[in-house]
Amino acid sequence: MISVFKTNVQSEVELHKLKPMLNFPNVNWNLDLYDCDKILRIDSQENVNEVIISLFKKLGFNCTVLEVFYSPPL
Repeated sequence: MISVFKTNVQSEVELHKLKPMLNFPNVNWNLDLYDCDKILRIDSQENVNEVIISLFKKLGFNCTVLEVFYSPPL
């Protein structure tokens, strides 16, 4: 499952604050600070969207799901 989020993370300093919270087992992620929507992409086997949104909110950031892509298991 790949989830795409719009965030309000603005800098490397803010991203550094979030990094430890995003390092889940079996989850790959990246955040594009150069995109106007500060896009966060999460690739995981499980739906972690609510957990991600909650973590961002807890740390004072906005995070909104834009799209979710499901792929069949290999």
